[in-house]
Amino acid sequence: MDPSSPGQSSNSPINGLNLDGIEPGLSAYLLKKWWQIVAAIVATIAIIVALLRINQSPVVGLIPIIAFWLYLQSAYEGSLFKAFAKANGYNFRQSGDIGNQTGLLFSIGDNRGASEIVSGNYRQWDFLLFKYDYSSGIGQNRGISTHTVMAVNFHTTLPAFVLRRPHKLQLLEEEGESLTKSGYTEKVKLEGDFDKHFEVYIPPNSQVAALSILTPDVMQTLIALDKYEIEMTINGVLYIYCHGQINKKQQLIDLYTILRSVIQTITPYVNRQQQLPTAQP
Repeated sequence: MDPSSPGQSSNSPINGLNLDGIEPGLSAYLLKKWWQIVAAIVATIAIIVALLRINQSPVVGLIPIIAFWLYLQSAYEGSLFKAFAKANGYNFRQSGDIGNQTGLLFSIGDNRGASEIVSGNYRQWDFLLFKYDYSSGIGQNRGISTHTVMAVNFHTTLPAFVLRRPHKLQLLEEEGESLTKSGYTEKVKLEGDFDKHFEVYIPPNSQVAALSILTPDVMQTLIALDKYEIEMTINGVLYIYCHGQINKKQQLIDLYTILRSVIQTITPYVNRQQQLPTAQP
């Protein structure tokens, strides 16, 4: 099933995106588990009282409630994408191969892996949504980074660009060298307040082409959703990057809002190069 097909039921402002049966967020999910949480709290208090009676540290008694809380959070995050895939006719895999991804994020670090993988077609184009982890740093500074990625492959050459948030908010903060190596050597200034929200990098002498995608309407949409970063590769893959794991229904709506906005200006390129009939966005 194509999630953009008309007539599909939806509680979302994104036409055709079905979010029925998907919890709105972790808080709502936890409320439905209230009796389990109360039972865990009562058990924790009983353990702490017992430890105090035998003159043992009560801190140990907090372990059950902490472990249970982490379990509930993991269970919610592990079911969100699965429920989203089921509601929209996508495939879901707990882990696996995501193919040869060419985005800048996939050149960082080591021990890379994808999980919570949603795949299928958005209209006629290959679609992926997944959690992506990698390790980076040395010694005490070494750690694991987690991001959520949405990718749509248009299978044709398109104007390339990277939209990176200002330094303090950057998701792609480790990619300074990768930007240059990947050909994004020119930083451009766009109209209005857009520069306050995004740094724009493009290949040399491609500003006109990039601006044909980043129209004023698209920029207004992106300004409202500036917690994400975006890349369009020269080989036609659109990436939307997000810090951490998505854990709210609204974030799924945000990703689709960005996708549908950008796709309106991408579609004419795809139609011309692939000689497809004009599709309504």
